[in-house]
Amino acid sequence: MDTHTFLQTQAKSKPKAGLKLIIIGAVIAICGALVIPAILIFSGFPSGTEVKEYTVPGSFSVDINKTGQYFLWNHTRVVYEGVTLSYSKELPKEMSISVSDQDGNPLRLIPDQSITVTTNGNKRSSIGYVHVSKANKLPMKVNVNVEGTQRNFTFSLSEFNFSGVLRFSLGIIGILLAIVAVGAGFIIVGAKKLLLASETKAVTASSN
Repeated sequence: MDTHTFLQTQAKSKPKAGLKLIIIGAVIAICGALVIPAILIFSGFPSGTEVKEYTVPGSFSVDINKTGQYFLWNHTRVVYEGVTLSYSKELPKEMSISVSDQDGNPLRLIPDQSITVTTNGNKRSSIGYVHVSKANKLPMKVNVNVEGTQRNFTFSLSEFNFSGVLRFSLGIIGILLAIVAVGAGFIIVGAKKLLLASETKAVTASSN
């Protein structure tokens, strides 16, 4: 094969190879930037604690064995036996919530509505939290009493592990950046092949 024929062959094959690499890179980058985060959003972030739900108004108790911040949650979406039940995020103004220990001593419920957790289709929003410290007698029982409303809500009380969620989030961000970087690498290599093919074609044309 002479040089002229070789250049013509390269000029025809490299654009196809370069375009394929660009397409592959774009698909990988899109999956990393859009698809995977969407899956994580719908599947939810780990809360680190199994949550038992209770219907209120009424009372319920939760056993606590260690220090931490224990959040009172309002479950606004509950999936039960394949059926999705939705509840209002806004609590009635007349609703009264009191928290106490096993001896009836009141515990302060610190208002905090900044957290929303979605797990396997279930969604809950924070109402506030009780700070359990070494000053409390552990293990202890925390009693929650809700009254003043005729509407039913689904509440729970559980620890929320901020550090665990932060580590999980940083790990996911690292994975996403790595996937996008791989996609960008394919795109760059493909673009270089296209550029080289264009230069080869120009050389071939000038040699005719």
